[in-house]
Amino acid sequence: MTRLLVVGGTGLLGRALLRETATRGIPDVVATHHSTPPGRDVRSVRVDLTDDESIAAAVAEASPDLVINAAYAKNDTMDAVTGAGPARLAAHLSPATHLVQLSTDIVFDGDQRRPYVETDPVSPVNDYGRAKAHAEAAVATARPDATIVRTSLLYGGDPPTVQEALVRQGVRFFTDEVRCPLRVDVLARAVLDLGEKRAEGRWHVAGAEALDRLSFARLLAPHCGVDPATLDGGPVPADSAPRPRRVELDSSAAERELGYAFPGARRLLGTS
Repeated sequence: MTRLLVVGGTGLLGRALLRETATRGIPDVVATHHSTPPGRDVRSVRVDLTDDESIAAAVAEASPDLVINAAYAKNDTMDAVTGAGPARLAAHLSPATHLVQLSTDIVFDGDQRRPYVETDPVSPVNDYGRAKAHAEAAVATARPDATIVRTSLLYGGDPPTVQEALVRQGVRFFTDEVRCPLRVDVLARAVLDLGEKRAEGRWHVAGAEALDRLSFARLLAPHCGVDPATLDGGPVPADSAPRPRRVELDSSAAERELGYAFPGARRLLGTS
């Protein structure tokens, strides 16, 4: 791989990918942005995933061997950007270009009593999960050789994650919502490795340990300058919007493919 296009280069994962490509010395990297460029030391181009002309210009500028789509939206453009945007992007890529599409554990409903594997049927319960599930299906149809990476809660890196911001604000954290947090630099490494291997199909890349939101927040707290004992938690309110309660991803297939493990948050953050 010599030419890489990172779509969503200003987001948490996008920035981590750019740091990882610099470490690897990948010679020709272009990052996309929607409003603010990622920095003067990064070659970048503006892209709007709802606009074919914009996508075509970005692809022409990068002429990529590999495209990693880490872009998404959760606002009123969610369906157009998160749901329909990936297939629109795929349509502008040459047959020789490999596509990596980022997805989420939220494509599952959280009702299963065992960790989810890649072949489990999706069953999203909220709009974001439905948009990501739609994107997965559309990309798989448009590019059957694409790599689709599902991940979980991310932490670390720059800018800070939503979870880290909430820790600093001292909000109440749910004790009955469980995910598998993963440090973003670990995800960036795995995404690039899967992309370089052109690993087809769906892959789960999440932390080795399932944690409820409060337990995870208490692990993050010392790294955010907050006393873990000050954080409050409780169950999800009965009138809350639908959300999956326990989504644990089985990442063993990706770990075998790549030859290394994805550490849990307790190992990387300590047990304070």
